[in-house]
Amino acid sequence: MISKVIQTINRYEMLHNADKVYVALSGGADSMALLHVLKALSYRYGIQLSALHVNHGIRGVKQTVMKISSEIFVWNGIFRFFVNTLMFRIFHG
Repeated sequence: MISKVIQTINRYEMLHNADKVYVALSGGADSMALLHVLKALSYRYGIQLSALHVNHGIRGVKQTVMKISSEIFVWNGIFRFFVNTLMFRIFHG
């Protein structure tokens, strides 16, 4: 899989030395896999990798509790990658 990612990055010249790359994380498998792959390739391409997670706070109480649980999962998942992390929670009311 990583070889396909490398091939695509090179073909479309997606990454360059000293690029700042932010991965938007939902806590789902797709965004965590993307973070994992880009972390593995960060030294190869000389990129500065950061993770970004936003809780918009626009869901109901039940969904907010689920989202906070997701934030905890995201935080624990990010921690093992040792990348810069930006997490925001927007409060309404």
